[in-house]
Amino acid sequence: MEIAVDIPELLAPRQLDRLLGRGWFRSGPLLYRTPILPIDHQLRQLVHVRLRLDAPLTKSRRRLLKRNRERFRVEIRRARLCNDRRRLYRRMHSRFLGFVMRDLDGLGITEPPFDTQEVAVFDGDKLVAAAWFDLGERATAGLIGMHDPAYAKFGLGIYTMLEEMEHARQHGSRWYYPGYVVPGVSAFDYKLTVAPAQFLRPNGRWRALARPPSDTPIADRAHDEMAALETALRAEGLCTERRLYPSMWLGWVEDKAAPYIRGMWHLRVETPAGPELIVEHLPTQQAYIATTVRHVRALDPFEDVLPDSALDRRYELRVLAYCTVLIHTRSLQRAVEQTAAFARRQGWDPA
Repeated sequence: MEIAVDIPELLAPRQLDRLLGRGWFRSGPLLYRTPILPIDHQLRQLVHVRLRLDAPLTKSRRRLLKRNRERFRVEIRRARLCNDRRRLYRRMHSRFLGFVMRDLDGLGITEPPFDTQEVAVFDGDKLVAAAWFDLGERATAGLIGMHDPAYAKFGLGIYTMLEEMEHARQHGSRWYYPGYVVPGVSAFDYKLTVAPAQFLRPNGRWRALARPPSDTPIADRAHDEMAALETALRAEGLCTERRLYPSMWLGWVEDKAAPYIRGMWHLRVETPAGPELIVEHLPTQQAYIATTVRHVRALDPFEDVLPDSALDRRYELRVLAYCTVLIHTRSLQRAVEQTAAFARRQGWDPA
């Protein structure tokens, strides 16, 4: 599966169904298709999931649904932003992995062209949970769930998923797409507790399995290739620093005027003078790009992200664009040779 990114201006319900079935998922206004992502401060392989809506709920899930419907008032309507929802989001900050926006507005989830709906759960007049989901024609995609931690004993995270799925059934959906799970990261496994699941395999086919695949050949190969690249450059006497690059999506959106770099991670190579030099690793292409880069100061995708020292240490938080591409190759040796030759021209002396 190759990486692809889109910012759709128009999207019919049937088109959303087709994209979800091919492994696309939504992040704010963006649609992604990728087998890997930087998660938990390293490159992880994703396993895309969909749940059957024609399967009966288990006895425990039926009890949860019945108990909470008796205890709370539920409204399902078009998703909206308000201070109550912002408050819920802020109370959930500590539960989210990776880049956490300061406020709900920064997620961009309610923007068109998506038909984004909401399950809102009230205790009297108090909003205690909210979950947003996209409606297609025969498919529904879960986006984000928020609940008041003071109501943890009611299982509101799972409950809102069940209400989303019930609404999807009534809407005529066949599948519910909760996104993906990540082998080795248990925080995503709750998605597998509500209905029989199918998993998207690397060949593009969905398979029904009791458990998600635990093998991660794409991520494993990527880590091996990056480690080999680091070792080879250091053998040349070069100092390198590995950086994950979350702004890679800019490079996958067509923009000929601004050739942003595309790799999810790269090595920053220290040179005594001259332009900034990196060696970019493209795992899905098994390729390397040695290139000089420039900092695009006008763009800062992380200005609304909560501060986190781990992000500063492990991620490249600037937006970078290509300047002079020295080589784009599948050969590790050629990438290292070109990088070392450029560093020498900039005055680097391995002695």
